[in-house]
Amino acid sequence: MLIRLPEQLIEHQKVCCPRCGGELFTVRKDPLDKTIAYTLSALVLLVISISFPFMAISSNGAGNSIALLQAPLVLAEDGYSMLAFIVLAGVILLPGIYLILLLTMLIPLYLGSAEAASLFCAKAISSLIPWAMADVFVLGVLVALIKLMHMVDIVLGPAFWAYLAFAFLFLIVTNICSKRQLWFWVAHGK
Repeated sequence: MLIRLPEQLIEHQKVCCPRCGGELFTVRKDPLDKTIAYTLSALVLLVISISFPFMAISSNGAGNSIALLQAPLVLAEDGYSMLAFIVLAGVILLPGIYLILLLTMLIPLYLGSAEAASLFCAKAISSLIPWAMADVFVLGVLVALIKLMHMVDIVLGPAFWAYLAFAFLFLIVTNICSKRQLWFWVAHGK
């Protein structure tokens, strides 16, 4: 059912479906400010996580360390090209593109641009979010670490902690910037 949102919404106001009474939209306090701040922080953490060693593993005197950007290369060298592409895209590229598009859309709104948010950016953001797998990657790494802790010595690098914080902030950004909030910004601006 197509529902027209009121022009002025106050903080914590809920918009409900007139047919079923289900909550469609809740107005948050300063969603634009918070989204920009969390998005910038997440982007900085993503850059840090690809710039430093992710983890080092050693066993019986032999050791190896890996950076986040090396993981897809190692997978491709071992013959797992499709998996390497999925890891690169879902863990680094798509979340980064999502954050950059979000900033591209929201910063002009924050600066008081009279124009509504970019329709192209909103459509791209809506299509990217299901494919950004930062949270899935973190869960997979944690499960692998639990399995490996008893067999090898593991040293978690600064990139691991940066990516963990990035994934947490990325989840916050995607929660604040729901599809309804995104399209509200497109239609109404601030």
